[in-house]
Amino acid sequence: MGEVFQAAFKQSLVADLAPVHMRGRYMGAYSLCHAIGFSIGAPIGGRILGRWGSQALWSSCFAVMIVAAVVYGVVYVKQRSTFVVTTKAGST
Repeated sequence: MGEVFQAAFKQSLVADLAPVHMRGRYMGAYSLCHAIGFSIGAPIGGRILGRWGSQALWSSCFAVMIVAAVVYGVVYVKQRSTFVVTTKAGST
């Protein structure tokens, strides 16, 4: 469900955060992190499920989701304040 909500803006967020001359590198790093998450997520989830059960698996997924939401919130606030400052500076 979280993938659906953040899929619409995550690539544009990475592009907006990157300096113009380094956008390719930022997008490459983003894609690499995304691929690593897919490749290690299932084995880690399976190991947690096998060792500690479904309660631990879904509790850990919830904890990761909360951390991700906080990180997105911080990035959003910083990005928004940067956009407002840049817009005000550019309009005067």
